[in-house]
Amino acid sequence: QAADAAATVEINGNTIVVTAEDGVTKNTYTVEFVHLPSTNATLLSIELDGVMQLGFEPEVYAYEDTILYGASMPVITWTVADEQQQVDTTWVGDTELTIVVTAGDGETTAEYTLTFFHMLSSNWYLSDLQVRGVTIDGFRRDSLTYTIIYPVGTDSTSLCKESDIVAIPEETDATVSISKTDEVIQIFVTAPDGTIGVYTIDQTILLSSEARLSMIWLDEVELKGFDKDVLTYSVILAQGATLPEITAATVDATATWEVGMEADIENGKSVEIYSTAQDGTALTYTIQFVYANWAATSDVDSDDCLFFPIEGGQFKAVTISVGVKLGVYDMNGHLLQLSEVPVADP
Repeated sequence: QAADAAATVEINGNTIVVTAEDGVTKNTYTVEFVHLPSTNATLLSIELDGVMQLGFEPEVYAYEDTILYGASMPVITWTVADEQQQVDTTWVGDTELTIVVTAGDGETTAEYTLTFFHMLSSNWYLSDLQVRGVTIDGFRRDSLTYTIIYPVGTDSTSLCKESDIVAIPEETDATVSISKTDEVIQIFVTAPDGTIGVYTIDQTILLSSEARLSMIWLDEVELKGFDKDVLTYSVILAQGATLPEITAATVDATATWEVGMEADIENGKSVEIYSTAQDGTALTYTIQFVYANWAATSDVDSDDCLFFPIEGGQFKAVTISVGVKLGVYDMNGHLLQLSEVPVADP
């Protein structure tokens, strides 16, 4: 506004021209605008790989983030609050970034700290599992149980020990410990993040299935005609004789045997001998003791022979008389065979 109401005022940008009433006299005024420097040192945002994360707030200055195992560091960017701000960054190692923002006034600053934690590997798998220098049969990284089978009769001292096992983890920072309980070996693998996996090796010695007897004795005398593969025997005893003491021996030392109870049969007794192999396989040997119902005499007839069934649908004939012969005839009465009957032990 001019001092003289008759003067005119013309404003052109930051220039003001005042012309007096005479139209000749002029005064020119120039107005200069000066921006005060900014005191704002806070950022608008911080981005990881172009995305605003971390729950950013301008006046919160410390942040943490976790990097997945095997992932690379994100690209870190930021957005300034005004063009006067100056930003400087400093890495501490490869896990901590300091962002220093200086306001336009050159004095006001803000310092943001971003700390990154790399996740440790949870991989506890083995790349190889060796027993006495050779990869265990059927090894796969995700197969956790194995069995080693030893032949019948293997001495337990021959089984693998902890020192026979070599376990190689896929992760170089994983750790391995090995323990043995009886015949079981366990391999504990601890991943860098503490996750634990367990591989197990079971060791088994095959049990013998040999249940046969190698001999049977009657009152310490070998049973005549004994064959370990024949399970049924007949013995003739004189009238009034007591049953002999039965003892036996097994083919395999790990097998066991026992004599069962007497059982009544026609004109005699039957005794069973039970033999059990190491693996539980069982056999039963049977001895039939038959009492002769006659005495040895020179008058021999058909009643002087006893017949016992044997395997294959055949029969065995025995007698306690000497010189007894047995004839076999066909349906038409023709003699097919004439043989002397063996004398039994009374």
